Amino acid sequence: MLVPLQRVPDAYGALRLLAAHPRIDPARIALMGFSHGGALAMLASTEWAKQTYAPRGAPSFRGFIPFYPNCNGIFPERDRVAAPVRIHTGQADDWTPARSCAELAASLKAAGQDVAIDVYSGAHHGFDQAPPRMIHRPDVNNGADCYPQSPSNPWPGIARQRRRLPEKGRHHRRQSFGRRPGARESAPAAGPVDEVSFFHGAQ
Repeated sequence: MLVPLQRVPDAYGALRLLAAHPRIDPARIALMGFSHGGALAMLASTEWAKQTYAPRGAPSFRGFIPFYPNCNGIFPERDRVAAPVRIHTGQADDWTPARSCAELAASLKAAGQDVAIDVYSGAHHGFDQAPPRMIHRPDVNNGADCYPQSPSNPWPGIARQRRRLPEKGRHHRRQSFGRRPGARESAPAAGPVDEVSFFHGAQ
């Protein structure tokens, strides 16, 4: 599986393709992503990404709309965005928690960046999907409480992390996925440290 940072070049490649279409206004193309794609949208929104993949004269995104992204990574490139960012996330999301995104949005806004966030009360991860059913996954780890720090572009650290399980005690034991009211409260008690329970859209 690709990590979000590996998908940033693809997003800008798609942008160049769309911008060349005669029926599309190249100045009004935005990037929207959900969960893994939301993290991609956050990374693509940085000034670093624009300078790297859309140099002067190349098409650039008009804005970015990440839904329930992971905002836990801490690295200097995330401190400057290239266009407006509008984050949408759930207050009850225990997979990609709203708190870190709210803190990041507040920090960027205070620094003069055009970033805003909407946190939806009682909403879980994937709140925009169809009513979910419960799935118990003993093989899923949750890094919601991990805040990896990097002195620069986070790719090397992310590449290493995706090959091993998080250390015990640094991740949640369950996840809630979906929008059903009371989902978090009705989830079964946590099992062994590597067991996860979450809600998923009906298949």
